[in-house]
Amino acid sequence: MTPARAWPYGSDHPPRAYLQQLARTRRFLDRYRAIALPKPGQSHADYDTIDDYLWAFFQNCWHIKDWLRNDPTVPSTQKQAALMAAEAQPDLRVVADLANGTKHFLEEGDRTGARDAAMQLVDGPDGSTGFMPVIKLSDGSSILALDAAVRGMAAWRAVLSSNDLDYFAGPD
Repeated sequence: MTPARAWPYGSDHPPRAYLQQLARTRRFLDRYRAIALPKPGQSHADYDTIDDYLWAFFQNCWHIKDWLRNDPTVPSTQKQAALMAAEAQPDLRVVADLANGTKHFLEEGDRTGARDAAMQLVDGPDGSTGFMPVIKLSDGSSILALDAAVRGMAAWRAVLSSNDLDYFAGPD
């Protein structure tokens, strides 16, 4: 078995199919982060754009597992170990609930009970008001959707690297 390689984020033509999905997911995170945290001089994005990028991120993030499952370049034993680790990883279980909840119109997920709960209003650097979606977890606590997204990407990196599978090195 070849040790995992940390590819630089933005590499052209990753050698494995699941890395293409991982890169696509990262691009959605980058897009969401850019509109959720505008820089001085930028206005906040409209609600629909924020909503679309956020849920596209979670749906793509959870379905990295499907790309991994169907990737013919990954040995079966390695693939199965990584898929089992992904299913057990707490942050990816939250990602799964959010992905499936928004894709299939479920009120709350069956893995953790995580769900879209509220919008936090934030003031932008230009005086505009923006929206930060908040996720409610089964224990009653809440987390910003952006934080759940960043944790999801970090969880995939940990799952892949611990199973000697290639991944993208930061930034997060």
